[in-house]
Formats: sequence, C-alpha cells, structure tokens
Amino acid sequence: MHWHRVEIHTMEESTSAQAAGALFNGYEANLGAATDLSRVEVYHLRLSPFDHTFLFSPDASAVLAANLKQFRAVPCDGVPDLTGFRKVRM
Repeated sequence: MHWHRVEIHTMEESTSAQAAGALFNGYEANLGAATDLSRVEVYHLRLSPFDHTFLFSPDASAVLAANLKQFRAVPCDGVPDLTGFRKVRM
C-alpha cells in the first residue's frame, strides 16, 4: 500500500472542520486492524481556515481505506515531503 494524500477545500470554516472530522470517522474502531501502531502515521497541513491537506502512511491508509476512497485520496509516489506538516496525535 502507498502513502495517500487527501485535500479538503471548502468555502466555510465549519464545513471544513466537519469534513476533516468525517475523514477520521471509524479510525479508532479500525485501529485493531493495524499490526504495528507505530507505523500508523497521519500528518496535517492547514493552508487556511478552509483548506486542509492530510498525508496517511501506508498503515494509516489501510486503517482508513473506506474513508480515503470516499474522500478521493490520491496515492503518493514514494514517501511524501513532510515539510510544514504536523503529525496528528490520535
């Protein structure tokens, strides 16, 4: 499995927050599927109050596979540049 990128662009801050929250629905329930939790990594870059970019490690992508598909996640070529991203604590 690859790293995946999800971008959320909206016109309202509340809509943006709701979409970001929906992306992680079921995350904790699905964590049991991960074999090595230390490899389940998610990174976040907030470009504006309305724009978010999330990067999911291969293991995190596996945990949230259905959600990533719904949010039209794009597979990354190799390990993405994490400059400017903050690690999301779950």
